[in-house]
Amino acid sequence: MFDKNSFNDMIIENDVINFCEPMADRGSPFYVNWRPLTNDVFFMNKIADFTYFFAKERMGSIGAIRTFIGVPEGATKIGIIAQFKWAYHQTTYGPNIYSLPLGRSIPKEHGSVRDRYFVGVPKDETVVIEDATATGRMLLEFVKVLRAAEINVIATLTLTDRDERRNDGKTIAEELSTMNIKHFAMSHATELLPLVFAKKRPPDDIRRKVKDYYQLYGARQPQF
Repeated sequence: MFDKNSFNDMIIENDVINFCEPMADRGSPFYVNWRPLTNDVFFMNKIADFTYFFAKERMGSIGAIRTFIGVPEGATKIGIIAQFKWAYHQTTYGPNIYSLPLGRSIPKEHGSVRDRYFVGVPKDETVVIEDATATGRMLLEFVKVLRAAEINVIATLTLTDRDERRNDGKTIAEELSTMNIKHFAMSHATELLPLVFAKKRPPDDIRRKVKDYYQLYGARQPQF
């Protein structure tokens, strides 16, 4: 089963969220970085298991899922391993039923849209995975590529949603809903940040910067 507390514990214990000098663009005082975990076989297996059970138990409202694919390049590995686990556990698992696709970060210059943008084409009902979303720009761009290739994208799934609004005031979930795509998140930065503060006990000015940041851009507010 998907254990939210265990998933959050893995995030906190492995410093997926950390504080930093204000970053470019919006000047975020913290970052969400899944790369150290997705570069480790042990943790990648755990992430794929969490993803499988989350999809099985909490995404039933979207109907059947045939394919998972990760946003290139940040979530490519997550997409491949999640797809493998998902397909393997289905009662319909067998030859020529489930594809194992990945998106190209740099499209080929020639060929059809499917050939230029994918190595292996997603089949049927597809869920797009991202490791972390703020405004969701990369996620949205990849969804549009999939749609252009006539892939049936039914949902998106992020490991950690930063719970922010875009410059137009919409969240990524609200923007995707205009495309009849439902957005799911396995964790939320606004729920994780208080746990990070409790663990790291950063200076008070960091707390103030995070609060100010979410006053400007937050769709939800962290409860310190």
